[in-house]
Amino acid sequence: MKLQSYDACAGDLSLPDSLEHESFPAVADEADFPGITKVIRTIREEYSRPLNVSTLARECGMSVRSLHRGYRAVTGNTVGRDLLNRRIEAAADMLREDDIKLEPVAMETGLRNAKNLCRLFKEHFGITPGQWKESFHGTCARNA
Repeated sequence: MKLQSYDACAGDLSLPDSLEHESFPAVADEADFPGITKVIRTIREEYSRPLNVSTLARECGMSVRSLHRGYRAVTGNTVGRDLLNRRIEAAADMLREDDIKLEPVAMETGLRNAKNLCRLFKEHFGITPGQWKESFHGTCARNA
């Protein structure tokens, strides 16, 4: 069984004009929350750097509370959940490479370490990173 990540098919990191994307469905009008577009773009493109709600709010000139309310209104989700989902999806894309190890993937995606990556990956997809790799590369992926 092959699972698809939300960015795997799109390949394009540009944000759609309407903000209607599989992982970021628009709930409110973006014009009401101008800083939210920048936050969404930052999460999609810069997920690997140390990001948190305070940092994102400061970078967009918003208070943390305004960011939380605006982001949920526009996307229907929380900033933290979308950031975590983006990191896990990026890890899944990286794990499609046959010879890549878990620790570098975890570090590069901002998930800190392989143990954390494995736990979050299993929660998100319902399978382990090894099972994910095996779905692309066969049984030889178990040795990775």
